[in-house]
Amino acid sequence: MGVPMNPLSLLLLYSTHVVAAIMGLLPPPLATTASAFMIGNIFGVAVFPGTILYCCFRIVGLSWLVTPLSVIYIIGVLGFDPQYLKPVPDAFLVKQGNNMNWLERRASQFWRRHFDYFPISVIFDGDGLKANKQYIFGVHPHGIHCWPLNVFAFHSSDFYQKMKGMKMTGVAATVMFKIPVVRELFLLMGYRDAGRRTCQKVLEQGGSLYICTGGESESLATKNGVDAVVLEGRKGFIRLALSYGTPLVPVYGIGNNELYTTLHPFPKFRRMLSKRFHIAIPLFYGRLFSPLPYCRPVKVLIGAPIEVPAPATKGEKPRDALVDEYHAKYVSALKALHAKHAPVDVVDGKEVKRKLQVIAA
Repeated sequence: MGVPMNPLSLLLLYSTHVVAAIMGLLPPPLATTASAFMIGNIFGVAVFPGTILYCCFRIVGLSWLVTPLSVIYIIGVLGFDPQYLKPVPDAFLVKQGNNMNWLERRASQFWRRHFDYFPISVIFDGDGLKANKQYIFGVHPHGIHCWPLNVFAFHSSDFYQKMKGMKMTGVAATVMFKIPVVRELFLLMGYRDAGRRTCQKVLEQGGSLYICTGGESESLATKNGVDAVVLEGRKGFIRLALSYGTPLVPVYGIGNNELYTTLHPFPKFRRMLSKRFHIAIPLFYGRLFSPLPYCRPVKVLIGAPIEVPAPATKGEKPRDALVDEYHAKYVSALKALHAKHAPVDVVDGKEVKRKLQVIAA
């Protein structure tokens, strides 16, 4: 698979592959819906492989091993395994070629089905992207789930049909690597920790980065019918690009904020939890009041690269004035990208193109 993992992580991962392969045997419409449901309910997906493993241990009379192995996994893997800090730019959940066994191929085919559920399409707006170059992709908006990220995480997506061979690493919050099964799937998709040192290692190894810059704050700000991004004060990815002379690419998922019904009670309290404790609690529901998203199209717009000046020394800290200049250029490019493909709302009986709002956390 190309992704080194410890034995307990592999056990969980292959149990998840079994679940995905079984789900893939459903009739196509049901399998497509199941794929979207499981990815949309990513924090609950551990229940399925966990149940399978527990039943297998009971069948072979080894149920007494469940508790000690769970303790070892929680302490040894979730607590101390540094795999999520080690970049592997060419690791993907859905890979092409003959380096996958039957179970991995069946699981990959199942996960890929969610693209057809919405459907999710990719639109390259502008020229200049080259598969053999490095970029930092800023992906917006987060929404309840940042579905546009998946066009970079799944190697069989429309993005890679055009950008064959591009080495991509997604970066995510540390907490994502502290949740059983979610951790293993994120590692296999090529995600690593969003800390600056890990991002630097990726760029130094010649890989490209993609990151949902709005994070948990943008998730809490998600409202149906509103296109808003948290970009005020978010300049870390700009500094990183300037430190390594890596072009910036704005990405926007039109329709991503329409996939769930969002609720907004106690906004100040939930924002406080997010800022002080990095705990985001978005309140939402989808079809039939479940985590299944609504079946609405998502257009992932990929803008033209924004070239940045090469630093005198790679990795050096850029001047604040230069960071502010390129942050403004990035925001302007993102707004222009959105405006070109913006949804149309009806206001007082007139059709009005929705504007992109840039807000603070």
